[in-house]
Amino acid sequence: MDKRHQKAVFLFILAFAITWGIIYWLIFA
Repeated sequence: MDKRHQKAVFLFILAFAITWGIIYWLIFA
């Protein structure tokens, strides 16, 4: 796995985590 692909996967996971964090906050805040 090259560095560029690894960075893309990391950004995808980060965006996914942020999205679910916002959803969780909207529901439970």
